[in-house]
Amino acid sequence: MRPLASIFAIFLTGSILGTGASFGAAATKLLGKHQAWDASVRTVGKEKVCYISSLPKKSTGKYKTRGEVSVIVAHWPKRKRWAEVTINAGYRYKKKSEVLVRIAGGDHRLFTEGEQAFAYQNEDAKLLRAMRAGASMAVAGISARGTKTIDLYSLKGISAALKAIDKECRGKAKKRTVKRKRKRRRKR
Repeated sequence: MRPLASIFAIFLTGSILGTGASFGAAATKLLGKHQAWDASVRTVGKEKVCYISSLPKKSTGKYKTRGEVSVIVAHWPKRKRWAEVTINAGYRYKKKSEVLVRIAGGDHRLFTEGEQAFAYQNEDAKLLRAMRAGASMAVAGISARGTKTIDLYSLKGISAALKAIDKECRGKAKKRTVKRKRKRRRKR
């Protein structure tokens, strides 16, 4: 499942930073800015993706050039996939390496694939809880050339940004669930 998310993460990164290629029928709408985080929805054909994104406040490492760096948390309603975390490094990660994410003294390890890092299976929710509870996040990675980097992100505004995409992408699903439960109660 992650390789497909990887393709869309690259696609979303371009739209977040305004440097992506034009994808024809793709349309992005900014739902709101919430301190360090933006909430957006992107529609490609019939598929809708809601996501929040943030850029690092500070980056360190001995590199000459580096591509786009960001963190994205995305909802995929059509696929019933929620709050998937993707870190975009701006360089190709060292093969079989892990990214270390530190939030409020707690460490989280993510696996790498190309220029991105993802939470291990069933770890997205745990990472997101830590992000919502923390004030800042440090992301440490190693490039394919052996360059170590640390990106510092503010977590201010993440909860409000998540509420915005929940309303946009999960609101209708929640209402349908409530209606079904009410109908079942009446039949009894």
